[in-house]
Amino acid sequence: YYMWLVRNLVGGDLTLLPPATPIHRVSTTTGPMFLASSLNELVPGKEVGLMASALIAAGVPVDAMVLQGSRHGEGYMVDALAPSLAFLERYVG
Repeated sequence: YYMWLVRNLVGGDLTLLPPATPIHRVSTTTGPMFLASSLNELVPGKEVGLMASALIAAGVPVDAMVLQGSRHGEGYMVDALAPSLAFLERYVG
């Protein structure tokens, strides 16, 4: 379903996908980011590492959390809530 949805959003022109992905939008003006995911996720776990690396290379503060399993969003909220709030306190205050 998701592949169908994404392809339809770009009118079948897959060359539009790379420039639309967040990793290609990272710059020195990107704000601090907190990334949370699980290992067996819709977005592969390695993507968190790639995004974190891009942020680090741009000098952007980043905290990344990758949890075991295939939880999504609310499924790891208990684990990610305190680190998320600490991140916000540190950068938004």
